[in-house]
Amino acid sequence: MRIDGDYSGSVKTDGKVIVGRNGRADCTIEASTVVIGGVFRGNVYATDKVIVLSAALVLGNLYTPRLVAEEGVLLDGAIMVSGTPSPVGGDGENARSSGLIRRRTRKHETSSVGTGTPAVK
Repeated sequence: MRIDGDYSGSVKTDGKVIVGRNGRADCTIEASTVVIGGVFRGNVYATDKVIVLSAALVLGNLYTPRLVAEEGVLLDGAIMVSGTPSPVGGDGENARSSGLIRRRTRKHETSSVGTGTPAVK
């Protein structure tokens, strides 16, 4: 399936879905391979891979075992790259609690040598 205009709803296929450069999709896509070249808002569940082209704007979540993203992509959402993708809480809103988004923190300790400035561990 190829989307080159405005589309809203959902798509479920064993094949490939392409959101063309002029495409604007507001939907959930479940497919083997998904290529996004236009504007996409929603969730993608790909069983093979997701390819995001340089002109793309993605506002949503991507669940896929393989991700290819060109330089210049604008993406606002969660990305889960692992085994077989599955919906998280149905709409991806539980991404933080499910481990999709992890915040790293640095541990600081005071150095006993020198000026007493914190050393990053």
